[in-house]
Amino acid sequence: MAAVEVLSDADRLRAAEIRSLVEIEAGSPLSSGDVRRTLRNLHAVGVSSDVELYTENRPDGLVVAAVIWPEYEISEVRLEGDLGFKEPRLTSRLAVRAGDRLIEDRLLRSVFRLQDFYRERGYLAARVRLSVDTDDARKRAVVVFRITSGPPTTLATPGFEGDLGPLDAADLVAATKLEEGQRYRSRDIRDGRERLHGWLVDQRYRLARVDAPREVVSDENEVRLIFPIELGPRVDTEIRGASEKELRKRDLLPFLGREGYDQALVVQAAREITADYQRRGYYDVDVDWRERRTDDGLKVEIQVEPGVRYQLDEVRFTGNNAFAAETLEPLMETTPRRFLVPGSGRLVDETLDLDLRALRSFYQLQGFSEVQIAVPRVGREGESLSLEVPIEEGPRSWVVSLVLDGIDSLDPKAAGGLERALVLKPNGPYHPALVDQAVRQIRTGFEDAGYRYAAVEVSEDWNEDRTLVDLTLSIEAGPRSVVERRIIRGNRRTRPAVLDRLIELESGDPISRRKLLEVQRSLFRLGIFSRVDVQVAPGTPYTAERDVLVRLEEGAARRVRYGVGFDSEDGVRGVLGLTHRNLAGQGAAASLDLRASQRDQQYRAVFRRPYIGRWNTPVSASVFQVSEELDTFDSDRFGFQFELDKFFGPSRFRLIYGYEVVDLQATSDDPLDPNEVDRNLRDVEISSLSPGLLIDRRDDPIDPSDGWSTNLTLQYAFPVLGASADFVKLFGQQTYHRSFGRFGVLAASLRLGAIEPTGEEIQDSLVPAELPSSKIPVSERFFAGGRSTHRAYDRDQLGVPGETILDGTEIGGNGLALVNVELRVPIAGPFGATAFYDAGNVWADWRDLDYADVKHGAGVGVRYLTPIGPVRVEIGWKLDREPDEDPTAIFLSVGNAF
Repeated sequence: MAAVEVLSDADRLRAAEIRSLVEIEAGSPLSSGDVRRTLRNLHAVGVSSDVELYTENRPDGLVVAAVIWPEYEISEVRLEGDLGFKEPRLTSRLAVRAGDRLIEDRLLRSVFRLQDFYRERGYLAARVRLSVDTDDARKRAVVVFRITSGPPTTLATPGFEGDLGPLDAADLVAATKLEEGQRYRSRDIRDGRERLHGWLVDQRYRLARVDAPREVVSDENEVRLIFPIELGPRVDTEIRGASEKELRKRDLLPFLGREGYDQALVVQAAREITADYQRRGYYDVDVDWRERRTDDGLKVEIQVEPGVRYQLDEVRFTGNNAFAAETLEPLMETTPRRFLVPGSGRLVDETLDLDLRALRSFYQLQGFSEVQIAVPRVGREGESLSLEVPIEEGPRSWVVSLVLDGIDSLDPKAAGGLERALVLKPNGPYHPALVDQAVRQIRTGFEDAGYRYAAVEVSEDWNEDRTLVDLTLSIEAGPRSVVERRIIRGNRRTRPAVLDRLIELESGDPISRRKLLEVQRSLFRLGIFSRVDVQVAPGTPYTAERDVLVRLEEGAARRVRYGVGFDSEDGVRGVLGLTHRNLAGQGAAASLDLRASQRDQQYRAVFRRPYIGRWNTPVSASVFQVSEELDTFDSDRFGFQFELDKFFGPSRFRLIYGYEVVDLQATSDDPLDPNEVDRNLRDVEISSLSPGLLIDRRDDPIDPSDGWSTNLTLQYAFPVLGASADFVKLFGQQTYHRSFGRFGVLAASLRLGAIEPTGEEIQDSLVPAELPSSKIPVSERFFAGGRSTHRAYDRDQLGVPGETILDGTEIGGNGLALVNVELRVPIAGPFGATAFYDAGNVWADWRDLDYADVKHGAGVGVRYLTPIGPVRVEIGWKLDREPDEDPTAIFLSVGNAF
C-alpha cells in the first residue's frame, strides 16, 4: 500500500484520533485482518453511523480510503414554551444530553418521560412536541422540546361503584382524604386508594377489594375519580387460650393487618404462634384454627393450648461414628440451656428443621452422600426435655487423586494459588456440590487471567463400591482476551491524560469481568461522572486482542449549598458551601465551607486530587480556622492538614500530616479556670505525622452483624514551625462480630493505647511535673468513660485517682486499655435490646497498666435502627463503685459503641 486516507463529510472529527483507530499502514501488505480490525474499531467507538473501505490502484501503488459517515452529535438541548416548572426539574427527566449521539429511541423516551412527569402532577392537557434541527456539514443537531403545560387539573368529590352495603359514601370519601378542588397528583390518588382499602379493612371488611379508579374529565378541567369497590363479608376473629392483644403486639396475626384477610396468612399465623410459644418453652403447644360462615359474614376461630412449659436440658447424637458431638453441636441453634446464650434451652420445631438440614449438608460435603438424619426423638421428664438426633452416616466417598489437565495455561503463581484455593483436595471428601464449586472456581480463575471462554470437563473414575474416585478436570482455556487499546468516550471536560492514569488497564493486560468492574468503581469514586459504562468493544468472537470501551457522562461541576437557622445558644446561624469538581479537567475537587453565627465563625477549604504523580493514590489538603466567643474567654484555632489514602481491597492505608495552633484568651477580669474549658479549646501547638491502617472485614459498616476489623494508628509529634509537642502515640482497636440469627449479634472490642514523650518540655502546667502525662498536650492524651468507651461512667470520668484524676478533675493519661462485650438482640422490626459488659481504665503511664486498677461495668439498653445507625438509650452500672461515685450512668446516642 502506498497510502492510507481518512475521508469524512464532517469537520468535527479529530483526524489524529480517527487515524489511530486505523490498523492499515502504508508500506505494509493489505490483509483481511487489518481491514476487519479497522472496521471494528471505527464502529466500536460510536463516532460513525457507517464506515466503508475503498481501494484504488494508482501509479505509485495501492491507496486505501476509509470513508466515514459520522453520527450526528447533539450540540444543544432546549426546552421552550409554557413549561409550568423550573427548567432543571424537567431536564433531569430527559434521556439525552448535549454531547450525546443523536439516537431516535432516546429522543422518544425523553418525550414520554416529560409527558409522564406532567401527568403525574396533574397537567393532563400538557403537550410535548419534539423538533430536531440538524447541521449536515458539521453533523450536529439541536434538539428542542416544545411544551405546552396547560392548566393544572383539580379533583371533584370522589364517587364509588359497587354494593356499599351499610356504609355511607361520605365516610368513604373521608377515608380517601381526597378533597374537592385538590390538585390532581398520581401519587395522591394511589395513596387515597390504599387509605380507602385500609379503612375498609379496619371496618372488618378484610376481603374488600378496591380497584384503580376510573377518571371522568369535565369541561372545567376537573376530574372525578370513580373507585370500584367489592366489600365482601365482614371477618370477625375469636381467639381462645391466648390474648389477642399480646399476639398482635408480637406481630403474630398478619391476617389482621392492613393487607386484608387470606387463608394463607391464617396458616402462617398458626405456624408463627406455634414457634413463638415453643421459643418460650411451650414445646407441646397446640394451635388449631377454622373459619365458618355466620349471619354477619365470616368468623375465624383460633384455639391455643400452651401445655406444659419445658426446658431443654440435653441434646445428644447417635450413630455419629465419623464426627464427635463437639463437632456437630456448633452446627445447631438448638442447644441445651446455657448461661448468657439467648434462645438456648428451647426446642422449636422450625429451628430444629433448619438444624437437621445443616447437619445433612455438613455430612454430604464431608463425603457422606447417602447420609440419613432420622426424625429426632423427644423425651419428657417432668418439665425437662431431651433431644436425640439419630444419624445413619452410610458410606463415605473420597477423592484419591485430583488432576488439573490444562492448568499450565496460567502462569505458575496464578496456577498455584488456584490449586490451593480449590474446595476439592486429593485425599479429601467427594460430593457433586464440591465438584461444581471447583469448576466455578477454575472458570473464575481463568476468567481473571483473560480466558473468558474457558471450559471445564469433569472425568470420574470410581472403584467398585463407589467410595473412592480419581478426578480429572480437563480445562480448555480457549483464546486469551487481552487489552489492545482503551477507547474513552464522553469526557467533554475531563482531560484524557487523567483518565489514562486512573484506568489501570494497559495494552496486553488480561480482560476480566472483575477488572472491568474495578475500572468502573475507580471512575465512579471520582464523583465527577453521573454514568460510567465499561465493556469490551464488539469485535470478532474468540479473538485475543480486544478494545475496552469506556463511555462516560459527566455530572454538574459546580454545587452551592446554603442555609440559615437560629438556636438559643448561638443565635442566628448561616451556612454557605461552594464545591467545584473536576478543576481544569484534572479530576480534582475544591470546596469552601463557611459557617458563622453570633458566637462562632468557621472556615474550611479543602482540595482533593485522585492521584499524586504517577500513583493512583487520592491525596487531599485542607486549611481551617475556627473562632469562638464564649462568656469568659475567646478561642482561636488555626491549622492545616495533608492526607494520603490508598485502598487495597478491604484494607485502607492512610498517612496524615497535621498542624494545629489553639490560642485561648480570657475576656474578663476574673481568673480563668482551665478545667472549665473543653480540652480541644486549650492552648496547644502541635505538628504531627500519623500513618494508619484499617482492615475492615465487617458485613456492614453502619450496623455490622458478622466479621471483624483492625485499626492501627501511629502518631509522631515533633517540634517544627513553632510547635513544641514532642511524643509518639500508638493506638490499636480490634473488633469482632458474630451473628446468631434471630437470637442476636455478639460484638466485642479491644482497645489499647500508649503515649511516650520524646521531649522534656512541659506541655500542661496543670499536671504535676512528675507525671509523664504533663509532657503531652491535654487534647492528645487518652480519656475514657462515655457512650462509646465505658458506659458505666460519664464522659471522661474513668481514671485512676492520683494519676489521671486529680482532686475530682479528669486529666487523662498516657496508657489506655478497654474491653467491651455486647449482645444486641432484635425485638420487633427496627427495635432491639442490648446487654453489655465494659472494663478498662486510663493510666498516667502505659508501663503502669495494672489489672487491679481495671474498672468493671455492666448494663442494658434499647435501640432503634435508622439509616444512619442505631439510636441508643443505655444505662450502665458500676460493678466496683467507689464511695463518692454515682452508681449508674445513662446515655442517649446515635451509632454503635464500637
